[in-house]
Amino acid sequence: TEVIEALPNGLDTWIGEHGVRLSGGERRRLSLARAYLVRAPWLLLDEPTEGLDATTERCVAERLSARLARTGQGLVMVSHRPAMVALCDRQIAVAPASNSIVALPTDTVPQPRRYSRD
Repeated sequence: TEVIEALPNGLDTWIGEHGVRLSGGERRRLSLARAYLVRAPWLLLDEPTEGLDATTERCVAERLSARLARTGQGLVMVSHRPAMVALCDRQIAVAPASNSIVALPTDTVPQPRRYSRD
């Protein structure tokens, strides 16, 4: 919160190119804060904890899990980090070396189903 309070326009401060300079982790946290303010049926996150230390990542995962349980909001997330992937009911792994996508439901014994891109 100290970082946000120090920004010239708070959460509305431009952080992109030619905007305020923030570290990668600060940008991620600010982006998450902005996403949490929007009331939408789905939350879309792309590597939300990239650049964060392990302690902060655990905090983000715990708070995100609590938020999803409280709001019933759906989550679509791209992540390779175990703490974040653990939040998901289903996982879809895109295998770069093959022509398939593997879906792994996390509530069952992993038996991947392959789907052709063709």
